[in-house]
Parts: sequence; structure tokens; C-alpha cells
Amino acid sequence: MPHSHGSFQFTCVMEGKFFIEFPKGELCEIGPGDAILLCPEMSHVWRSTPGLNTLAASIFCDSFQPGQYGELSEWLAPWVRGKYWKAHITGKRVLLHMKRIKGIIASHSKMENSLLFIEHLSLLADFMELVSGKHRIPQETRPSTATLKALYRIEADYMKDLSLEELAKSSGLSVSRFSSSFHAEMDKAPIQYLNNFRIGKASELLLYSKLPIAEVARMTGFSSEHYFSRAFRRQTGQAPGAYRKRCDTE
Repeated sequence: MPHSHGSFQFTCVMEGKFFIEFPKGELCEIGPGDAILLCPEMSHVWRSTPGLNTLAASIFCDSFQPGQYGELSEWLAPWVRGKYWKAHITGKRVLLHMKRIKGIIASHSKMENSLLFIEHLSLLADFMELVSGKHRIPQETRPSTATLKALYRIEADYMKDLSLEELAKSSGLSVSRFSSSFHAEMDKAPIQYLNNFRIGKASELLLYSKLPIAEVARMTGFSSEHYFSRAFRRQTGQAPGAYRKRCDTE
């Protein structure tokens, strides 16, 4: 079923093949050595090939703060949304990353998750080096400093009880001025943007974990399972449980 996320999703296929269907019927094939980066709010459907085993490495990551990872921070910025990039990584580099990933998993290290993330980040850097040779850095209008501060506050604390007043304080503006400028730049009111971001994070947890719905609600900043279910249905058209069940059967 079509869905999107609140984070950047980076996937590299080691063996086998995937298809990704985008809006308007666009179909993208991802084979061995191919990698794809889906930006937040990029609606898509993953489709596998019946009878074909596929091995892929995938991570979700939030946007990077300016200068955090050099030029990567310009590609994975909080205002870059609704896009995707695809590139083919040479076989030797993919095999090297795969060997390292398998080694990390086999080591049963207490730092396994951190080590895997670092390895995937290295693979992402290889990918973006290829992408930057064919495409320009997204030229969307960079938000004002005040809006950027609010965006980073949302990404850092979306699981907490954030209020409009707290976001305005983070931006350094009055509530009325902040609300007006944020809406003008992001095309959404601050709290609407926050709730959409939370729903995107919740979608990831529903798809890729077996956490109870009440726990998903708590981890994504909703005050109750009931409120979460109402917000989720309003944005996706489905209840959280139905969304998870349908994805499991596709």
C-alpha cells in the first residue's frame, strides 16, 4: 500500500531485486548494487519478485544539521521532501560493505546497532558521491534561521509534549510571528507539521517493529492511544492496526 515516512530511507540491494512504485504509476527497479534514497513524504510502495530472495541493507535517518556531515547536510536537509535519488554502487564496494555488515552482526557486539549505523552511513556517503556527480544539490528555498531552529527542535523532541509556545521559544520569535512565518515557509501550521512528522515516525514503527500500538503512540509523542489512532486515521485514511496488517500482507 502507498505510504511515506518522516525520515530519509536509504536502501541498497545486495542480492535479488525490488520494485518501487511511485505516484502516477512510475515504477523503479532496484537490483544488485543499486541503492535508493527516499526523502520524507515521498509516497511509495515496495514490491518484491515472487520466488526471488532479496538481501538489502536499509536505514532510516533524520535530516542533518548544517555542517554536520559536510555536503551531505545539504542533501539531507529538513526542507528536502517528496523526492528520491537512485544510483548504482560498484560491485566491489557493495561486497566490502556487505562483508563488514555481516561481520558486525556475527560479532554480537553490544555496540552492534551503532556500528551498523556507521557502516550504513559510509555506504550512504558512497551513494551520495555518485548522486552528486549527476544531480545538483536540491535548490528549494532554505527556510529562515527561526524556522530551521523549530524544525531541528521537532526532530530532536517530537516524542515529547511539545507546545506551540515551546517551538516559538526555540525559534526566538513571538508565538504569532513564529506561526505566521513557519506556515508561510513550510506550507503547514507548526503543530500540523509536528503531528505529520510524528505520524511519519509512527508509520515506520508500525511497518518495521512489532511494538504494541499504545507503545508506538507513546514513543512518537501522542498523549494517548485514542488520540494517536484518530490522528493516524485522519492523515492516512486507516487505523494504525489496519495499516500494519495490510502492510504485512503485501
